[in-house]
Amino acid sequence: MNLKPHAQSKDFSITLIVSAFVLQIFFFAPLQVLAQNFGEFSVLFTDVLLGLLLVSVILIVFLGFILRKLRLPMLLSLLTLFSVIGFIESRFLLAFARHNPFDGKLIDWGALGWLSYLELGVCVALGVLFIIIRKRT
Repeated sequence: MNLKPHAQSKDFSITLIVSAFVLQIFFFAPLQVLAQNFGEFSVLFTDVLLGLLLVSVILIVFLGFILRKLRLPMLLSLLTLFSVIGFIESRFLLAFARHNPFDGKLIDWGALGWLSYLELGVCVALGVLFIIIRKRT
């Protein structure tokens, strides 16, 4: 392919954004649930790993192709925002909730009320930050 360097870097950034979004939702999050609750599932880890990897690769190729054709910077910004929020949610905020493992015990949702306000605050703050950054670029 004989693309200009700017076009190549643009295509790479689209692939990176789409990969981060898809892998966060369709690969790492399900694997985290499976790993933290391995005794509750009767499926082989390798089967799930291959299935999630196949779905993720197909979605990355499909969404990457669509986004390269559409060239909508606002959509790329939203995917980046959702990827960052998803990462913060899954790595930090859910650690405070301690929902895992799935052992049949009831979850005291009332005690986690403060966490919902924290999550909402983080999402709104990141959304405003992305809007400010998007308007400046």
